[in-house]
Amino acid sequence: MTIAYLLSAHFLDDTRDGVHTPPASADRAVARQAEAEADRDRALTEALSGSDETRARAALDAVVTAYFDRLARFVYGLVMSVDVAEDVVQDVLVRVWDARHAVRPEQSLRAYLFTAVRRRALDVLKHHTVEVRHASTLGLDTTVTLAVDDQLDSEAVAHTVRLAITQLSERRQTALRLRYEEGLPFALVAEVMGISEKAAKDLTARAVREIRASLGV
Repeated sequence: MTIAYLLSAHFLDDTRDGVHTPPASADRAVARQAEAEADRDRALTEALSGSDETRARAALDAVVTAYFDRLARFVYGLVMSVDVAEDVVQDVLVRVWDARHAVRPEQSLRAYLFTAVRRRALDVLKHHTVEVRHASTLGLDTTVTLAVDDQLDSEAVAHTVRLAITQLSERRQTALRLRYEEGLPFALVAEVMGISEKAAKDLTARAVREIRASLGV
């Protein structure tokens, strides 16, 4: 999800339901890419869950190449720390390997991975909250310095948009980012979040309206 896109007419002028409908040509290109990724992911899950360990390890390497950066970027949006985000993704990928025989080839690999890292990130945040509360009772310094993403646009308006996104509830931010940053169809957004497709669309629409209100547009 780029700053340019968030500030584009497609994003800001979408007043009906907060969902951008791209031109037909762009829609077809996205559909082709999604289909190719789905075919690749089915092959990877079949290899991961199979009995050939050499083939399974090669599949895991391919999963890391295809998804590590995407998952880390997504988790960073939740935990606001590059190191923690990478630790979360690494932990999940280790668990995926350990439980590889339980991976179902018919299941969406994207949804499986994003669901796993979201759950792990929320667990980390919950644990961090407990630690901060405990430190407060002991009179310790609980000042937290958030990591800075060097890739963020330095312009003030871009900062305003990013800030508006971070002010969203976790559920609205997650729905928005899965849809626009990761390009997941609403059916997969719903699967990752454990909600209905309609609820996923509603969350995204509310997130868009909240950001519009923050920007005064």
